[in-house]
Amino acid sequence: MSELGSYSTWNITGTYRGVPCVAAIENMSHFDADGKSHYPFGKGLGSEVVKQFGIPNLFDFPIRPTLSASGDRGVPEVVADPLGEVSKTFQELGICVVQQCAKIHQQVSPW
Repeated sequence: MSELGSYSTWNITGTYRGVPCVAAIENMSHFDADGKSHYPFGKGLGSEVVKQFGIPNLFDFPIRPTLSASGDRGVPEVVADPLGEVSKTFQELGICVVQQCAKIHQQVSPW
């Protein structure tokens, strides 16, 4: 794991010890060009993090100028392109969080 990746992971997981983490997100993990995915910060770091800390899910978002530009315009990409790759990943992430929180609730709820 790179020093930066290790530092970020330590800060995130170290700060919230005891609080369940239901997913990790690799933001700006890659970009697509010439029909290929390119990983300027390295590939596989997210997988190492979820394995090391027992995080059950991993999602990644691409480096995409339209993603930040749409937010700057006030029209998030999930609204501008609801069937696109980014929208699908956000939908999967949302479903994952709801499902994982329901599991946690069942484990701690007396009812």
